[in-house]
Amino acid sequence: MLLSACTGRNRSPHPVLKPGSIEDAVNRIKKIKRQLYGRVGFEPLRKMILLQ
Repeated sequence: MLLSACTGRNRSPHPVLKPGSIEDAVNRIKKIKRQLYGRVGFEPLRKMILLQ
C-alpha cells in the first residue's frame, strides 16, 4: 500500500517546471516591461505578455 502511494506521486499529469524555465519566463516579462515602460497601461502590457 505504501509503495503504491509513493510511486503514484511520480506519475503526475502535470509537467515538471524546472527553475530555468521559470527564470526564462520572468526575464521575458521583465524585458517586455522595460520596452513598454511609460507607454501603455496595464491591459496592453498584459496582452503583450500573454501573446508572446
